[in-house]
Amino acid sequence: MKNTLTRAAVALLGAGALAATSGIATAGKLERGNRNIAPIFERGLYAEISTAFIMPDASAVDNAGNDFGSFYNEDTDFGGAIKIDWSDRLSSAYIIDEPFGADIRYSGAPFPVGPGPAAGFSPNGTFAKLNVISITSLTRYKFDQNWSVYGGTRSQRADFEIGLPFFPAPGYVASTNADWGFGFVGGVAWENPAIRALFSLTYHSEIEHTWKITERSAAGVFNQAKFTNQTPQGIDFDFRFPIAQTTLLYGNVHWADFSETALILPSLPDDPVLEYNGDNWAVKLGIAQVMRPNWILAADVTYEWESGEDTTPFRTADGEFAIGVSSRHQYQGANVTFGAQYKFLNDNDDNPDFLGQGLSYSDQSAFTAGVKFGFNFVPQAPQPSLK
Repeated sequence: MKNTLTRAAVALLGAGALAATSGIATAGKLERGNRNIAPIFERGLYAEISTAFIMPDASAVDNAGNDFGSFYNEDTDFGGAIKIDWSDRLSSAYIIDEPFGADIRYSGAPFPVGPGPAAGFSPNGTFAKLNVISITSLTRYKFDQNWSVYGGTRSQRADFEIGLPFFPAPGYVASTNADWGFGFVGGVAWENPAIRALFSLTYHSEIEHTWKITERSAAGVFNQAKFTNQTPQGIDFDFRFPIAQTTLLYGNVHWADFSETALILPSLPDDPVLEYNGDNWAVKLGIAQVMRPNWILAADVTYEWESGEDTTPFRTADGEFAIGVSSRHQYQGANVTFGAQYKFLNDNDDNPDFLGQGLSYSDQSAFTAGVKFGFNFVPQAPQPSLK
């Protein structure tokens, strides 16, 4: 009974903390969540599909007291993966996720008298939409029962559109083509199969994109240019180990280097629409508890440190505290996990004067609810004969 319950508890961690691994609502910043590699550690032939619904909230008020209400749009994220064992030592995983994204639109305030900061610029109608889809191909090699290495490639498709209706020209919109960028993933893991403990350290390289930007105004297209930027490199340390017969402790330490990530439009070289100056650090800690052999509950907390970055209409939060819960149910070779997370986002008011808007942000939060379906086509992998 002990072995059955411990195995069930560990199985949760591939998909269990759903609210923390599938479609995190990261209002006010680009990173939606940690880049997913968990399927490579699943047992046997395995596949999963997930979706998460993101419901953010916020308040923004300008110098004149105009209230812009909630400027974050609701969004939906999707993910999927398949993991295959080629031998007792070699396995592969193919993962699709959406690690970055944004969907912001300001509305609900009067139009200003004229364009630009001198007229008391209003962000009414200002919007940003960033779409990122990532495909990761990983291969894992086991040296023995404990040590393994893994690595592979990450292909990433990204495009964005930004509107600043009154500046630098009336009806201004900048949009890009969809660009594919490429990077790599590498890591090392240690596990103890007897107690199902696992520790992994993973590096994700930056991925560079070169877009063709088209700038339009109410009068039509007035500029086309090329713009190069990258999503950040990062490191994740993940761990899980049993602390009792039916209880599992798990967590994550996340670092991302945003120092090279900025969005500077050709017509606004002195006013970055989005800019980062340093690192992003976050820590997650959770507990999974077996309620029955086929039912597990989990809860975790996540804390992200403030970085002290300047604010813009598209980066209004800096740091966060989040609480997540999930419930996993096993049905022979299939499992379903329901998860939810609530985020308290720190207001970023370090420099609330982008283009003279004078916005003040408050009450920023995000609620995410999702579901993940997993399938073990070969529920138990062949017992390894590793030396």
